[in-house]
Amino acid sequence: MTMNIFWRVYLAHLLCDFTLQTEQLVKWKREKAWGLSAHVLIFFIVGSILTVGNLTKFWPTNSGLFIPGWVSLFILSVIHFLLDNGRIQVIAWRGAHTDNLYFFLLDQVLHLVTIYLLTSSTGKIEKWAIIACLAVFATHFTNIFLYYFERLSTENNKIKVYTPEKQYSLIERLLIVICLLLPGKWWLVFLIFLPLRTIAKNTFLSNPQGNSLSLQELGINYLFALLCGISARVIYYMLIL
Repeated sequence: MTMNIFWRVYLAHLLCDFTLQTEQLVKWKREKAWGLSAHVLIFFIVGSILTVGNLTKFWPTNSGLFIPGWVSLFILSVIHFLLDNGRIQVIAWRGAHTDNLYFFLLDQVLHLVTIYLLTSSTGKIEKWAIIACLAVFATHFTNIFLYYFERLSTENNKIKVYTPEKQYSLIERLLIVICLLLPGKWWLVFLIFLPLRTIAKNTFLSNPQGNSLSLQELGINYLFALLCGISARVIYYMLIL
């Protein structure tokens, strides 16, 4: 094994849980076991594609086990099913208020730990895999984080996940990360995004229902974009992996 498997499998998880998980799939997996199974199958397929050259090789996992790659992905898929099903059952038992920011972050930490334990972090670390993870964090992960953050201060929990401004913000964060990856001083291009948002808000982002990003949410929006973009830049240009 010449590559660091952990980052590829973790990227598969992020793509499965955020980028490739539509609102319809979220609803389906919370209502039907087949929906949850489809969600987990997507993880297994994406994980298999990203680690295709190592599926039949034995992975020296961080937990000390030596198991074939496809077996590790299968076990992770089963664990993913159990964790998500457990989360669904707790929410159904305790009520919708349980589905909050803290429960969401706990769920993600549990997924991260299990992936770390059942994959290998030895071998060459591929910069593209880490940067791809950061891109998912800057885009769809941040959107979901903002959704749960907004629910903290909303009593009825009835929030639209994708308003035009939130869709715009997702694209904006991705472009900021890309700008920060540009060579030389081209990264300074990201400074134009704040005035661009002002122009956009005055044209097509206006929301008569008041469901616009608050100053706190706007701060989180740019903080996540800058942290992910700067991290990607440091990894790409400065780290020797």
